Amino acid sequence: DLVDAKREFGWTTAAVIPEIGWEIELQRKTEFDVSDQAIEMLLNSLRMYQRSLGTGSRSKDDLELMDKMEKILARWRDEQTRLLGNPFGSVFRARNQPSLFAQSLRRYCDLYMSNVGSLRHYSPQHRFYPECPKLLSHEIRGSKPESCDVDDPMFDTKC
Repeated sequence: DLVDAKREFGWTTAAVIPEIGWEIELQRKTEFDVSDQAIEMLLNSLRMYQRSLGTGSRSKDDLELMDKMEKILARWRDEQTRLLGNPFGSVFRARNQPSLFAQSLRRYCDLYMSNVGSLRHYSPQHRFYPECPKLLSHEIRGSKPESCDVDDPMFDTKC
């Protein structure tokens, strides 16, 4: 229903998705927050380490260290899946990637909430102006893309 409204008529769309409330509660728990921070720290460490190595070949020790860090990262991702208490993980994520549902939601839905009661926080005359959807890192001002054309002056951040 949202796809047609968005594509054919250009309407601003909204969806009520009860699972959001459950996931927000889970994300507020210390265990989940710790796992999220560990994953982010490991990913940043891997990026920084690889950047420090430059564009040359990696030594056997470099590759072993990265393999070990990736295994630790995989264990933390497994922990997040376990915390979700669902063998399929989140309705919004398939392990560490957005699910097809999440991608469709991002593409066709401008506003979503866990229940319609969430609208009580807004005036009945409130107008929602959705953000412009930026799906690629080069489209987001100030981002440091993982991969870029280093000869492009837009990326003076030394990728």
